[in-house]
Amino acid sequence: KGLVAVEAWAMLRLARSGQISGRLIFAATADEETGGNLGVKYLVENDKDKIMADFAINEGGRPPLRIGDKACHFTQIGEKGICWTKLKTRGLSAHGALPMLGDNAVTKMAEVIKSLANYQPKIILIPEVKQLIQTVAELQGWGIEVNEQNIDRVIQRLEDKTFAGYLSAATRMTISPNMVHGGVKGNIVPDSCEADIDIRVLPGQDREYVA
Repeated sequence: KGLVAVEAWAMLRLARSGQISGRLIFAATADEETGGNLGVKYLVENDKDKIMADFAINEGGRPPLRIGDKACHFTQIGEKGICWTKLKTRGLSAHGALPMLGDNAVTKMAEVIKSLANYQPKIILIPEVKQLIQTVAELQGWGIEVNEQNIDRVIQRLEDKTFAGYLSAATRMTISPNMVHGGVKGNIVPDSCEADIDIRVLPGQDREYVA
C-alpha cells in the first residue's frame, strides 16, 4: 500500500534526523481486517520485547474537522471491541410448491434480523467521547451541556454527516447483520439459515453483555 511506503519514508527521515533519543520501531503487519492473528497478535505473543513502546502511531483515522476558521485534529485513544456473532435458525425442508408443509428457516431469520434492526442499544458516554463531543459543541457555539439524553440531537446538528456517524457509533453498541446464508435450491423450502452479525462494543461491554 502507498501508505506503508509513506510511513516507512517518514520513519526513515525521522531516524536520520537524530531528533529521537529513544528507540524507534517500524512494524508493518498484515491481516488487520481479519483480526491480526498473523500480524500484531503474533508479535505480541512471540516478540513482545521487540515492539514495546511508550507510544504507537498507526495509519490514522480521518482528516481534520473544519469548524468555521478552525481545523480540529483528533487523537485516537482506542477502538471498540469486536464481538462477531453467527446466528442460526432451523426449520423443516419441503418442496417450494408446498411451503405450508415446511418450516422456512429463512423467514425465521428475517424476523430475527428485523428485531435486531429495531433494537435501540443503550447510549453510553465514556468520559473521553463526552469530552470530544462537548468540545465540538463549544466550538460550534451551541451552548449545550452534552449528556445521554441530548446526545443524538447534538450529533444530528453536525454538518459533517460522516463525522456524525463516527460519533453515533462511539456512543453505543452497534449491531450490523452483514451476511445471510440459507437454502440449497430455489425450489426447496430451506431448513437452515445462518447470519453473520458484526457487533462492536464499548468499554465495559463483553460477549456476556451482548448475550
